Amino acid sequence: MCFGITLSEMPASTLVVDYLQAIFDNTNHSSVIQQTSCAEAVGYVAQSHVDIVLTKLENVMKDDEAKMLNAFSIFRDALMWNPSMEDEFVSMRPTLLLCYGYVALNCPLG
Repeated sequence: MCFGITLSEMPASTLVVDYLQAIFDNTNHSSVIQQTSCAEAVGYVAQSHVDIVLTKLENVMKDDEAKMLNAFSIFRDALMWNPSMEDEFVSMRPTLLLCYGYVALNCPLG
């Protein structure tokens, strides 16, 4: 959360994008506490950088879908499907939904 507040004050958009990616990469998406913390941080960043945040969330969603489709096809074709991998991909969706909620809560009106 504090990291999100700091990012909301940064004027450099490239740094904001890089650090948003770091937030997503370092979040354990199967932990409710970390999902909520990630979403709160992203919401705070949206106070000043709503366009960057929405673009980043869209890209994360597309990347997640591409990884999921790729992993499903590889492992299903090889008959080596591991159900725990499915949990890893499914658990990112609640994080993204929480992020959109916190963005809506914190973004400036107008």
